[in-house]
Amino acid sequence: MPNSEEEPSDDYLGLESPDGGLDRPLLPDENAAHLIEKEADESDHSRSDSAKTVLKRILARRGMLWGLMAGVATSFEAIFADLADNQSPPLQNTFYRSFILTSSLFLISWKQGPSYNSVDLLFFILFGIFEFGSTVFTFWAVQYGNIGDVTSIQANLPIPASILGCVLFREFPAAIHIVLLVLNAIGLLIVSKPPFIFRSGVSPPTAFRGDAFAGVSVMLTALFQAVARKFAYRDAHDTFLLLTVSGLVGLTGSSIMLTVTTAWTQPTDIRLILTCLTLGVMSCLSVLGATKGLETESMFTIGILISISIPLTYFYQIIFVGKIPHWYTFVGALLSVVTTTCIYLTSLRSNNNT
Repeated sequence: MPNSEEEPSDDYLGLESPDGGLDRPLLPDENAAHLIEKEADESDHSRSDSAKTVLKRILARRGMLWGLMAGVATSFEAIFADLADNQSPPLQNTFYRSFILTSSLFLISWKQGPSYNSVDLLFFILFGIFEFGSTVFTFWAVQYGNIGDVTSIQANLPIPASILGCVLFREFPAAIHIVLLVLNAIGLLIVSKPPFIFRSGVSPPTAFRGDAFAGVSVMLTALFQAVARKFAYRDAHDTFLLLTVSGLVGLTGSSIMLTVTTAWTQPTDIRLILTCLTLGVMSCLSVLGATKGLETESMFTIGILISISIPLTYFYQIIFVGKIPHWYTFVGALLSVVTTTCIYLTSLRSNNNT
């Protein structure tokens, strides 16, 4: 005789399936809650994937972050050089920052030492000479010229970076970049106000001397960056070893020049000591940022990012020093900054298209 009472079904009992869920149809309320939970999980996964994608893009272009740091540090280097100028000679400031730069010795990766050869040694020495010369001429330029004008020339790297990048690494600028570089050069010419073009009275003779020193500095800066970029192509360098060699060259060169030309004057005022120390740290960060940035980015890109120091130093000169530049300078600096920005934006667009 068949049993009149049916056994409870699995759906009624709510037996669990092997994967942990209910092995029965979901009720309407349960189905809605399940869909909401599923959408939340998918949303979390989507946000996680988006965050990972953004992080990968940032890490892929981390050289740009280093270049940006170099630009900010360059502006503060010029500011503190201006603050220390009246009490501490430029060569002595160079000695202090070279001593700080030498401390990179403790961060060198000695495991890579066997990969170096005599050619690498030559490049190391050239890097130190060019970097030391760039620093000396920058400090001399600040001593004679206005800090804003000096930085607008010394930190305007697109022109020499483009020339060296084209000659040494076949990193050719686009046609639109060539036009912008010509306009950039016109802006620099207006900023420097050479006496053979501008009549006397526009700027004092010492200001043009400072601008001329800044011109030498920007060429030397482009040269030491070209050496750093050369190492990046060969994939056989340690950034901190480069900085250590540069510090040793700076210590040797500044010591000889100080002994021959001027007397040593040790700072005794705590305020001056802190100013000199900060100047040295900012100078080291500027070199570090540029060198690390050149490991993954072109000279052209790093040169553009360093140009951010131009408006920063003009802001300091106008607000804190109280020196308002001549309208000629405003026009030239604006032309340089605008063309540099246009070069950067067109570079980004061309990179995205490729």
